[in-house]
Amino acid sequence: MIQSMTGYGRVERRLDDEQVQVSVEVRSTNHRFCEVSLRLPKFMAPLEARLKSLVKNHVTRGFLTVYVSWSQGEGGGTELVVDDAVAGAYREMLDQLKKRHRVEGPIDLATLVSLPGVFKEAKEEHDLEHDWDVLRQLVIDALEAMTVMKREEGKNLADDLLNRAAAIEAVLEAIEERAPRRTEEMREKLRARISDVLSAEGLAAQIGEDRLALEVGFIAERSDITEECVRLRSHLKQFRSFIDDSGAAGRRLNFLLQEMHREVNTLGVKAGDEFISQRVVLLKEELEKLREQMQNVE
Repeated sequence: MIQSMTGYGRVERRLDDEQVQVSVEVRSTNHRFCEVSLRLPKFMAPLEARLKSLVKNHVTRGFLTVYVSWSQGEGGGTELVVDDAVAGAYREMLDQLKKRHRVEGPIDLATLVSLPGVFKEAKEEHDLEHDWDVLRQLVIDALEAMTVMKREEGKNLADDLLNRAAAIEAVLEAIEERAPRRTEEMREKLRARISDVLSAEGLAAQIGEDRLALEVGFIAERSDITEECVRLRSHLKQFRSFIDDSGAAGRRLNFLLQEMHREVNTLGVKAGDEFISQRVVLLKEELEKLREQMQNVE
């Protein structure tokens, strides 16, 4: 069954051996191709290529945004250290200010530690391979959660697409029912017109009935719509089978839709009949609704 390109998945995990809370959030929206945008902690920058490859192995189409949060959990405070270089620079500047402006008194510790940058977070040491093992499984779990949502939405899309395909088929049946009568009416009209022209030119006696029937048949054959109806019906059959397919069917469905548009346009050109022309307009309306819905099929 088809699935939607729109989905959302989120998972969280607290590492047992560390006071670390990790969460992964994946969002997917419509896109012609597969594009992945990452929002990662800085220390995970070396893992970007592997993470993009992992996501693309699970998704064929859509614009995906992956958010990763890696933070200290409850009970795991941030470790601070003194930036000696910054503190030393502040001390030298304060000493210069005292001399320049002849300020008396010592520079106390409270003043120094209140200045920005004197304290900084201790740089965490990360084992990237260990972190990748954790991140990889969380991303897979988030993608699977997103896929569940996409499949549920895909069921609703499939129902709508199948209903519209049925509506197209109903209109096509009306055209097929009308086509034989329209062909016979066209033959009679052509026969009458050609006979009138030949009579006006005094050539009626020179052209036999068989030759006249042959010419009428040739002209009528060029306006026959049987092939277009057969191909359109075949496309509808394939359309239904692709919707039931378990793989990504978005591109194949779009291709079939283009072919159906082509057949309907040819029907409109060949119609030469008010009833069929009106039904062609209905077909185009339904095909346009199909096109809009299929923008969200993966």
